[in-house]
Amino acid sequence: MDDSVDTYSVREFPRIRRAYIDVLEQGRRRHLIHGLVEVDVTAARRVLRDRAAEVRPLSFTGFVVACVAAAVAEQPMLHAYRSGRRRLVLFDDVDVNTEVEETRPYGTRIAASRIIRGANRKTVEEISAEIRDAQRGGDVDRRR
Repeated sequence: MDDSVDTYSVREFPRIRRAYIDVLEQGRRRHLIHGLVEVDVTAARRVLRDRAAEVRPLSFTGFVVACVAAAVAEQPMLHAYRSGRRRLVLFDDVDVNTEVEETRPYGTRIAASRIIRGANRKTVEEISAEIRDAQRGGDVDRRR
């Protein structure tokens, strides 16, 4: 059983943002626009490849999860949960959801959604280990 405690703070929903909600409600009836983004990850792949020669191989997905978690931890409003009309709940930990191809009994492979809990407090090595465990069908839901 997990004995850790989720920590968070509650703030008032900013008055200026209430007007945005009306705009978003109107926009809900419209179609979504999808976009493609290109990112040069050459340097990151080189670092991961060089580190793999020294220690256990690192997961590129683990690297991306660690980067996303660090960015969200710097801007907690990105990870806020709206509670009611006037309150925001801001979490101290950043949980990141990712898809992992895991092996099931009899060699069946499926894509499973996994949550990396407290990703902002973990290293790329720790996140990579959780992803590798999930790929083998293990439990990923570890706190720290």
